Amino acid sequence: MDATRRALYKLRVRRQSEMPVFKSLLTWWNGATIGTRFTIAKRGRKVGEDEFGNIYYESRDNISYDGRKRRWVVFNGYAEASKVSPDWHGWLHYTFDEPPTEAPLPRRAWEKDYLPNLTGTPMAWRPPPPRRRWTSATSRRRLRRAARRPLLRASTSTRRST
Repeated sequence: MDATRRALYKLRVRRQSEMPVFKSLLTWWNGATIGTRFTIAKRGRKVGEDEFGNIYYESRDNISYDGRKRRWVVFNGYAEASKVSPDWHGWLHYTFDEPPTEAPLPRRAWEKDYLPNLTGTPMAWRPPPPRRRWTSATSRRRLRRAARRPLLRASTSTRRST
């Protein structure tokens, strides 16, 4: 099932990457705008690209407040932070000095392939419908008490009248 969801996600990413130029002129959440592309051409150096089509950059100069080279990502399609895989996330946040294209992280046997957050998309996991109505113990007790009350009221009302 994971392979099917991953294939559907890659198909969706491919469709989003074929967006018109006009859309990228005015919206920042659908990739890089003209200003961002100008800044990348002036100050950026392409470091690599991940399996989702996101492109990672590093600045050519050290014009950062902490003296380190700035690092950023231009998303392929909608800008969603969960699209950044863990190895690239570590590089973006200066956990690793070398990008994953030069020194990839070692994979463990128990690790699953990375899949971004699919909540709110057609490929999101949805639980199966419930088979029967669930009732808690307290609600069952209340139902039993409600069923006994008319009998108690009838018996108390007859006692008072006699």
